[in-house]
Amino acid sequence: GAKTLTLRGVNFTTTARCAVVLPAGSTLVLADGTENFLASGDFVTEETGEKDMERTYVYGLYTAGDLTVRGGGSLTVRAGDFRNTGKSPYSVGLFVGGDLTMRDGSLTAMGGDVYFVEAKKDGWAFSVGAEVRGGDVLITGGCLHGIGSFSTAHGDIGEHGSFSRGVMT
Repeated sequence: GAKTLTLRGVNFTTTARCAVVLPAGSTLVLADGTENFLASGDFVTEETGEKDMERTYVYGLYTAGDLTVRGGGSLTVRAGDFRNTGKSPYSVGLFVGGDLTMRDGSLTAMGGDVYFVEAKKDGWAFSVGAEVRGGDVLITGGCLHGIGSFSTAHGDIGEHGSFSRGVMT
């Protein structure tokens, strides 16, 4: 279909904030017997917001809505390390803005190291392997591995407000 991305032995690393963006309703095919790797870049920014609770992101693979994964291959996707001042930084390996359906294959999603500098009392830092927001996770075959990494927030009240999650729904 028009919203299908097939990976056949891809090894793609970029300096961009997001390695791959897919539209809602996409299918990701991991070709049988292949190993694939996607990674976004590492970032140091000074994005300021009205409150620390405003968020800023780095993604490995971002899908605007539902995503279906199938095929007999594997994919490792990694979001870059992220250091930010002013907004809560998130490093998310795989983001799905709807339902995530896994039919086959092996998907490992890893968040990068996250540092929030000059955080106030309501600031957080997140490293998330896979985040499914606004939908369900359905695995009928294959494996999903979510790995969060180191995360910390430093500021007015010392070190605080840091989270590392494998899979977050």
